[in-house]
Amino acid sequence: MTHRRARTTAAAVALVVAATTAGGLLWWRTATQAAVDRHLDAGFDGLSWLDTMDVGQELTAGQIVLFHNTPRDLVVTDVRPTIREGSHLRFLGAFVAPESRPLGTIDRSLSFPPETGTYGPDVRPAAGYVVHPFGEGEDTRGTELLLGFEVTGEGRSHMESVTVDFTVDGAQGSRTIDTTITICAPADSVCDYLP
Repeated sequence: MTHRRARTTAAAVALVVAATTAGGLLWWRTATQAAVDRHLDAGFDGLSWLDTMDVGQELTAGQIVLFHNTPRDLVVTDVRPTIREGSHLRFLGAFVAPESRPLGTIDRSLSFPPETGTYGPDVRPAAGYVVHPFGEGEDTRGTELLLGFEVTGEGRSHMESVTVDFTVDGAQGSRTIDTTITICAPADSVCDYLP
C-alpha cells in the first residue's frame, strides 16, 4: 500500500512539474513573441478613409508609415489585409515607398502597381524589404506601406485592418494596424462609415 501511495505521489509530482514547465514555456514564448512584435510600429494607425469608385477600378492605398526604434534591421515577410466578408475588394499586393519618396504620404491613387511619379523612384514589393532602424542614415521619415486593391463588385466594401509579418534577427513577429478603408461602388453611390 505504501509503494502504491509513493508511486501515485511521484506521478502527481511529475504531472505538476510537467504542467508547470509547459506553462512556463508558454508564458516565455508569449512574452518573447510580444517583445518581438513590438519591434514594428506604424504611423497613422487607426486612420480611416472612404471613397466611391466604379467596379473594375484598381487603386493604391497608402498613408500607413512603418518604422521601428530598435538597433537591428527588420525584414517584411508578408502583408495581409483583413477584408470584411461580403466585400467586393480583391487584394492585389503590397509595395513600399522608402524614405526617398516625396515628402508626406498619399492616402490613395487610382492605379496599381504604385507609380514612381507619385510615390518616389524606389517603390518596390513589400515582401523582403528591409526596414532599417528609424533615424539611421537617411531614414528619418519611415517607410510608407502601399496596398493594392481592385473593386470587383457593386456595394459597400471594407478593409478592417492590415497585418505585417516580419523577422528580426530570425525571430518572427507580426503587427496588426487598425487602419480601415471603405469603398462603395459604383462611383455615383452614396457612401458613409456606418456598416
